[in-house]
Amino acid sequence: MDFYISWNDWNNPPEGTVVIEDLSVVGTRHDNRDGTNRQAAFSKLKKWAVVNAVREPNNPYDPNAIAIISEHGQIGYIASEEAEKLSQMIDKGHKPLAKLSALFSCPDDTLGGKIELHLLPSNTSSV
Repeated sequence: MDFYISWNDWNNPPEGTVVIEDLSVVGTRHDNRDGTNRQAAFSKLKKWAVVNAVREPNNPYDPNAIAIISEHGQIGYIASEEAEKLSQMIDKGHKPLAKLSALFSCPDDTLGGKIELHLLPSNTSSV
């Protein structure tokens, strides 16, 4: 998995790129299926860290699931209400680029965050 986004792809995206700001990362309190802890992965991140938005069409809980994965492991998912729309765009060929736009402590002393997601049109390539 690549955790690099070129300056041009992020700051000067191609025409037709869809930008969605402030998408909440949900499920951050759960452990991953492989036993790794999402909070532990979150604690190693800084604001604007590159993360990957990965479709999970075979997810047993949500066929529209989009996992958010950092270089330290999975940190959660895009909320199902948003994923329903976004998964269709990804499935049609839009390339997702994402960064952690907010990192915060929740009232229960767990970490939470938001991402900014750029969906590049399917007819472009990025480095």
